[in-house]
Amino acid sequence: MLKRAAPYQFVSATLALLWVFDAAAAGPDATWRRRQRPKEAKLGDTGWSVADLTVWPEEPPSPPADALDVGRLDAALRAMCPRLGAERGSEYAALIIRYSRQFDVDAMLLAALVYQQGRCRRRGTHYGVGLTRIHVGMHRSHWNQADRTYSYWLPAADGTAWERKSLALPDFPFNRWSARKPDAGLYFSAAVMAIYGAQCPHIDDAHGASAPHRSPVSHFIWGDRVRSSHEESEVLIARRRVIRHYTGVASPLRGAFRGRPLVSPLEGPPRKLTGGWGDPRGPRRRHKGVDFSSTMAEPVRAIADGVVWIAGADMADKPTMSLRPDRAQRLSRGALGRAGLIVLLDHGGGLTSGYMHLLKYTVRTHQRVKAGQVIGYVGRTGVKSSSAHLHFEIRVDRQRVDALPLLGPLVISHLDTKAGRWRQARWDRENKKLERERRRAANARWRERRAKKAAARKSRD
Repeated sequence: MLKRAAPYQFVSATLALLWVFDAAAAGPDATWRRRQRPKEAKLGDTGWSVADLTVWPEEPPSPPADALDVGRLDAALRAMCPRLGAERGSEYAALIIRYSRQFDVDAMLLAALVYQQGRCRRRGTHYGVGLTRIHVGMHRSHWNQADRTYSYWLPAADGTAWERKSLALPDFPFNRWSARKPDAGLYFSAAVMAIYGAQCPHIDDAHGASAPHRSPVSHFIWGDRVRSSHEESEVLIARRRVIRHYTGVASPLRGAFRGRPLVSPLEGPPRKLTGGWGDPRGPRRRHKGVDFSSTMAEPVRAIADGVVWIAGADMADKPTMSLRPDRAQRLSRGALGRAGLIVLLDHGGGLTSGYMHLLKYTVRTHQRVKAGQVIGYVGRTGVKSSSAHLHFEIRVDRQRVDALPLLGPLVISHLDTKAGRWRQARWDRENKKLERERRRAANARWRERRAKKAAARKSRD
């Protein structure tokens, strides 16, 4: 069994998952070849990393490893991957539990990698192969095919040098063809996660400064040098979703409206926002809601009990129409307006919520819904250039308001991300420039009127 590097042990079944790793704990300069994915420049920091990782709450604990049930994990995987058949779902669940126990890693995190990295499919790309998209090439210099061992390094007791360790992995050959198969791919993914769990945070600065991150899973994605924590946060959101479906217990986090609890419209809160209230959308238009970072076909849920006010489509050349779900699917893309397929819910007490750009919806106008009920799925209908996301609005007494204060702990503000702060700073500079131009124009008009008055007085004299 692989020995852990205290106090940064990887996830146990009884403790919370993550820590923010301190760069000061990093070890000496590396003496091994750097592990990295190819074309890393194209996988650089997109800016959606959270600037201050302490805004994330503590991650929920995993179910006890010795009590994991294949049937429940199978149901959780198929809930997140609807196209996954029962036979394959059961196979993947059994392998995840088996190898998570063998290498003492978190089964919920391994299942989250299967969903987030590979969408429960085994297809391979330049990014990686198999269910978790593990990249065999980045580990080639650490793998000894002759005796089937994986070499890695940990700091010596005095902290001035590295000690070489090895982990025997005799069950499968480590190559692209083998890693495509579910059993071998999950076997090596669990082993690599265990190794990174032992090495992190010691290797964080061994090949240059890593971006701040909360979990060794960042190294599974990036290699020795972590470039961004955005990918990690997406995997951890997927982990929270897996736990929700496995346990059947929704997140305890709640927003509030006049003392009334609100649940998250997406699973696995808190969720990251990529667009906020009032953001510029062209020279004369402002954003009237918030945008959730999300994946295509992810379930969208009602934030509170209510009645469906409108379930239909925002049309390009006519008013919004209420349509049955099957009829809405027949609409052409060109017929839809900016909001695409939408659902508006009336929750009573003056509260209305709106869900837009949906791939499809599952409710009808005037239907009653419960808090947390699935009402549709994330899509990009009506969107011209953005990727799939959920545009969410809240209206109070029929007036749109900023949803961020009402959602509270259910979301991470876009202003907490690097890209959000960059955009806000740019908009502030542009607004100041426009304000200066307006003042100059106003002063010029004032001077012109003054000159005209002076000329008129002079002509009278």
